[in-house]
Amino acid sequence: MDPVTHMTLGAAVGHFVGGRRLGWVAPVAGAAIAILPDLDVFWPLPERAVEFYTVHRGLTHSLFFAPVIGGLIGYGASRIHRAVRARRGRALADDDARSVTKTWVVLAILVLFTHVLNDFSTVYGTQLFTPFSDRQFGLPAVPVIDPVYTLIMLAGLFIAWRRGWSRPQARGMTLGALVLSTGYLLLALAQNERARDLVFADPGAQERIVTDYEVTTTMFSPWLRRIVTRESDSLHVGYVSTLNPRAINWTRIAREPRAEALVDAALATPEGAIYRRFARGLIHPHIVEGAQGDLYLRIGDMRYASPGAALRGMWGVEWPLSESADGLVIAGEGLRFMQRSEANAHVLRALFQAKAGQANDVF
Repeated sequence: MDPVTHMTLGAAVGHFVGGRRLGWVAPVAGAAIAILPDLDVFWPLPERAVEFYTVHRGLTHSLFFAPVIGGLIGYGASRIHRAVRARRGRALADDDARSVTKTWVVLAILVLFTHVLNDFSTVYGTQLFTPFSDRQFGLPAVPVIDPVYTLIMLAGLFIAWRRGWSRPQARGMTLGALVLSTGYLLLALAQNERARDLVFADPGAQERIVTDYEVTTTMFSPWLRRIVTRESDSLHVGYVSTLNPRAINWTRIAREPRAEALVDAALATPEGAIYRRFARGLIHPHIVEGAQGDLYLRIGDMRYASPGAALRGMWGVEWPLSESADGLVIAGEGLRFMQRSEANAHVLRALFQAKAGQANDVF
């Protein structure tokens, strides 16, 4: 999820765990610790390296990172806490010192652990078992930015601040916010199943006898789902509102036999092997022409597609192609590509209209 959401969740968890003993320091520390796993985006890699897909949300997002690194961070923070008090002439007794250490360790571990669970609730997913496995796991509950989810926790933190960070009622507010936000995630996940049912009830899907399909989230809320179906000669992309369902407006994307003939060779390369593990679900191979007339094979990740230029995937991997006696062949290293769609007031308005099940000319 986005940094603001991670920091908000970290502040809520930090306050609930340590608010009574640490006061305002607990939510501040929780917010700071919560952002640490996402520092993996600064790992030194070439700009278009395919390894980015597995480095981000890799080791720092595993189930083993939280207890090990969180334990070290918590212990270090407790030592600093005790040293500061000692310099101010308020040294802690042994029992209190042990209690403070336990509070800091539990706070840091739970903040890092909930960061992982937060990202696990998105389609992008996380590598839960790194370093023992680089397989990614994820749930299609919410998009990477969901203001409602974030605002629930912000509201709890605001009330806790007004009540006084150290008071039991304040911790009750953050606990309530954590419970409500978790319930929201479960409600959001249920929308995926709701969307699956709506696909089978849709006349257009029934005509094609859809059996191979993917349901994913769209930005800002869980109420609009992207549907990608795969048939023998084409893919179809459509959007369905789980709040107010209506007939799905399907967009057909024809398969490209020349591109599909190259898929196995592309995915057999080192870059392709990385991408194969990352892109769980439907992918779409197609050939694009570069600025100099060069041809490239692109394999787009259909979990992340949007109307317009990114209809075939917002990102993926592309390989340069060359002509041979047998036709087109892979002619170089695969590189990561990004294909952005236009984002303006009209598109955003159409997005929220689609979420409400209203007619629009984009989704």
